[in-house]
Amino acid sequence: MSETTDDTSEKDITKTTAFRVARLLYGGIIVFTAISGLRNIDAQAAYAESKGIPMPEESVVSSHGLLLLGGLGIGLWRFPALAASSIVAFFVGVTPTIHDFWEREGQERQNEKNHFLKNVALAGAALAFLGVGEKKGKSGEFCGSYRRTRSTRFCPRSLASSNLARATGRFSPMTAPTSAPMAPPVLAALLLINPPRPPPIAPPIAA
Repeated sequence: MSETTDDTSEKDITKTTAFRVARLLYGGIIVFTAISGLRNIDAQAAYAESKGIPMPEESVVSSHGLLLLGGLGIGLWRFPALAASSIVAFFVGVTPTIHDFWEREGQERQNEKNHFLKNVALAGAALAFLGVGEKKGKSGEFCGSYRRTRSTRFCPRSLASSNLARATGRFSPMTAPTSAPMAPPVLAALLLINPPRPPPIAPPIAA
């Protein structure tokens, strides 16, 4: 009885005026940030290169494209779990590499720290939207925003649970529309934002 009441209450949250205003404001800010980055690719790429990010231009385009899709998804409340996951992936990849305030001194340290804390707050808000989106999927109103179903067992609670189901052989074709499209874009975006760096090549030894 309590679980049913909790599910109903979570569904009602998305229909309240406060929640609608919140997602429009948050989604609008994310979209504005993404468009601003895409309109200044050269400057953003130069800054990323100064931070030692490999493939700076490609990283800027892919990361801000991911952010744009996430902001639109939250603002329009379409595919909310996937949209929120994209925003979280952006901030997890960008924040510690671009705004490494602990490596700076003086005013630059304070500026980077402010940006770091701002991004942490925005990532926290995205996690809150992710929680609501997952709850809606669990309640059966829609499952991962791909198909409507009355059965909660077809709705993965998180990216980790869907990956675990696939790894253990419990991945059913019925879950493919909900779990399969979520993980690859997020993982690919993280790799583009902060790809693994090749090991340094040792100089040849003189004979």
